[in-house]
Amino acid sequence: MVREGKERYGDLSYMLGGQSSQVNLNGSNPDGPIEKWKPNVKMVRTVIKYALKTERLGRQSGH
Repeated sequence: MVREGKERYGDLSYMLGGQSSQVNLNGSNPDGPIEKWKPNVKMVRTVIKYALKTERLGRQSGH
């Protein structure tokens, strides 16, 4: 996930396919204008693979 997310690693909205609420140093949105924004599907797939591999989305015993 770190390798795929690069400098955006830790930006939860970005990593889950949403538009970031973060702001660049110059005040712009790192995702660009909302009209041209698209989710990074490769990043979302990486997060899902990680969650499944680590069983973070699995059922916990006792629930």
